[in-house]
Amino acid sequence: MTQSDPPPSREPLENSGSLSSATEGGFVDRSAEIQSFHRMLNLQDGPRAWVLSAGPLLGKSTLLQHLASLPEYRCRLIDLRDPYYNRPDDDDPAVTLLELLAGQIEAWTGRPFKHYRKCRRKNSKPQKPPKVNVRSRALALFGGRIEHSAPRVTVDNREFLFQAKRLRREALTEAFGSDLKELELPRTCVLFDNLERISRFDGPTTGEVRDPSPGQWGGFRLHGHWLTTELVRHLLSISGMTVVFAGQKGVQLPGDIDVRHHELPPWESKDTSRYLASRGLPREDRENVAKASAGIPGWAAALTDLLLTSPRPLSRDELEESTPENIWTNLLDTHVPVLLRIAIHAASIPRTVENHELFRALLKAAAESEEGEEVSDAELARTAAAVRALSFAQPTLSADGTPGTGFRVHDMIRGSVLRHLRPQPAWAALHRAAVRYYARTGSFEEETYHRFALGDFSCAEAWREQLDFAYCNGRLDAAMWLTDAVLAPEQRGELRRRNPGLLQTGYQYAADVARIQGRIDDAERYGRNAQAMARLHADPRGLGISLLEQATRTMRHGRLTEAGGLLEDADEALERANDTQGKVILLRRQGEVSLARGDLKAAGAAFEECRRLADGGLGLAYALHGLGALALTSGDLSAAARWLSAARRMFEDSGNLYGRCLGERVQGELAGLRGEYHRADRCLNNALAMYPGTDVLGQAETLRAHAELHLRYEEWAAARHKCEQALSRYRHKGLPLGIADTLRLRACLDLADGRPQEAVLHLDECRDVYTDVGSELGLARTRVVQGRTALAAGQPEEARRLLAEAHDQVVAMGAARDGCLALRWWAAAERQVGRAPEALRLLKQALRSPALIGTPVEHATVICDSVEILVERGGQAAQPVPGMLSNAWHAFEQARFQPGQERVNRLRLHT
Repeated sequence: MTQSDPPPSREPLENSGSLSSATEGGFVDRSAEIQSFHRMLNLQDGPRAWVLSAGPLLGKSTLLQHLASLPEYRCRLIDLRDPYYNRPDDDDPAVTLLELLAGQIEAWTGRPFKHYRKCRRKNSKPQKPPKVNVRSRALALFGGRIEHSAPRVTVDNREFLFQAKRLRREALTEAFGSDLKELELPRTCVLFDNLERISRFDGPTTGEVRDPSPGQWGGFRLHGHWLTTELVRHLLSISGMTVVFAGQKGVQLPGDIDVRHHELPPWESKDTSRYLASRGLPREDRENVAKASAGIPGWAAALTDLLLTSPRPLSRDELEESTPENIWTNLLDTHVPVLLRIAIHAASIPRTVENHELFRALLKAAAESEEGEEVSDAELARTAAAVRALSFAQPTLSADGTPGTGFRVHDMIRGSVLRHLRPQPAWAALHRAAVRYYARTGSFEEETYHRFALGDFSCAEAWREQLDFAYCNGRLDAAMWLTDAVLAPEQRGELRRRNPGLLQTGYQYAADVARIQGRIDDAERYGRNAQAMARLHADPRGLGISLLEQATRTMRHGRLTEAGGLLEDADEALERANDTQGKVILLRRQGEVSLARGDLKAAGAAFEECRRLADGGLGLAYALHGLGALALTSGDLSAAARWLSAARRMFEDSGNLYGRCLGERVQGELAGLRGEYHRADRCLNNALAMYPGTDVLGQAETLRAHAELHLRYEEWAAARHKCEQALSRYRHKGLPLGIADTLRLRACLDLADGRPQEAVLHLDECRDVYTDVGSELGLARTRVVQGRTALAAGQPEEARRLLAEAHDQVVAMGAARDGCLALRWWAAAERQVGRAPEALRLLKQALRSPALIGTPVEHATVICDSVEILVERGGQAAQPVPGMLSNAWHAFEQARFQPGQERVNRLRLHT
């Protein structure tokens, strides 16, 4: 899809005395697409969202420009590449985009946005950055949680700016949505072009997620971009509003939005012929261009642009066995007047020709390099106008949606020019001119890009520092802008040869940013490239950190065996680099993987070594937390309280939100085990309120802990509700270990409800997940509940077998608290088959275990189980019963466990 131009003069520029420039002509339309647009805006029912996808040069942008210009509708075209909301120095591109839309809708309706404007004024104060002591990466968001990937940054007792920025965006988006309620804007449309840039507007966001297939745990995926989930919902809440998206790959909108997806096809031959005729090409040229362009509108237009400046037609020989790109490049060299060719070279060097001053500087440098003489100002002006009129020179948009002062050469055309230009002397002359311009205007990102293109790495250290500062301060858009300086396709090949360390840094930060945004596939790809560059660069520390972060992602996905292997590779690399700080993080991850797998001995050794090496701060806090979690699993509540309290104090002192949430949540779990119900409930509620809305993982773990508390206190309805909430969040994140742990709780609730068959289904899924991820501890815990299920189904012999196996396994692992639970239910199975003495022996074994000390509900419950057996036996065996019931009563009273006290009263009646 392109605009057609009247035929200019076929004389060469050198001889014409003036430059011919195309003016707006006819539009070779896409009839089917335009009719669909009309139907969408005029019908009350049907889809109100349209996603157009197509490869490069197929005419997406020109189609959207045509649709936006239709006078019968109110339309606003937003090009996501435009510098108005893509400035690297901007605070948040999403907020800038929100402001643009708010102003446009206010203009359409004539009504001010009260809620949004009030929120905007309240959130207008700039955030102060944290104090950065040493340059390094500090944050990496896994599944919604900010972790410390390399503790080189000290935050001065305040929240990370990333969090503050996200909260500001959430508040403004919500206020924007409030002002849209009950609005009516019939026959109105907002069109978003260049969806490839959508990640520039995103931090992590919760939203739509695919239903996981049974047995397939692919890890988390991006749940939805802010623009295509939150913002589009608010826009479509306006009656009569339609939204159109266009990009090379399309985009997935939430499932509850009625959307039409359409792939834009190439032109048919008749459309190509009509277009070429409208441009005034001679018949022989039309046939040749139609053959060369193969129905791609952009190539047809670009070839036509060059032929219209040439004194001779395109010959058949120039079409033989060649691609449109090669034909176009050849035309540029052989058919186009020198000054125009030089101007196209100059326009292709910067990523955006932002104003006439830049273009003039580049054109002057190119002319002097290629022609060896100066060009007059009048010639420069005419040549600039001719270039802007070419079909592949795309104008930027200003804040009001009108064409701005700048333009950019289409990426496909620009790539062809740059590949052709690199070996020529003009390459260096043009980039040097760009460096001088951007150094004068203060655009560090663009200056760096052009310096790197020249092979000038004098600013590499400053680039790393700015990239690190942007990343550590939550400026993901600025970080992406900086990584573009090395990851642009035209840069990567040369940097791989000349400076792989620089390329490695770009890939590593790009991986971190992609992971924070939830683009896990991109994070994996960038991470693998970072590792390849580290090996090429012989950088063991960079390789170790990259492997460590990949291992963490893999662990979050639940692939524990694979994560263990990656950690071993990372350990070897960090050992060669003698990186103590990296070793601290490595040991922590090794402890977490070992704990999840059930190797408590290895977990303890890793956490202890991590504590020894950590030099304070969050590294030490997380090591202490790991030791506390290990003590909870092993049943040593006294040690758990000591470690967890120390970790919590350090989290509080650090000012780190996520550490504080973690400390509060685990204190709630500990309080629940110790029978402090109200304190546990309060801590868990506080933790849930503290976790940000985007931290789905933290919320899920808190809800699961709360469900376990309700389950312990036999509050079945509350436990079931919390379980469902937790399971929904785990599934949204695709986190298999969390899913399996929650399903195990649901199976316990099924047994309490008398539904053993449903419990079996949930436990089968648990077993598959634990087997898949390599968690022996999870399998053993599942076997305990399977034993209970067999007992409920009237299969005591099967229950005895399962519970005996589970007990031996958890005890061998060191999970004594789980061992006591297995003993209790094993005793119930022995009692059911008439082996009361054996049941009593097992219960006494549980009561002697230190793991029951300090857990009043569990301890008193085992006492009551023992009393029931002693009462049945009668005689002298029942003599200790009154004292045992008294102890049980006091324990239940201490824990405020009403069902337990009622059970004691019933047993007293029987005695």
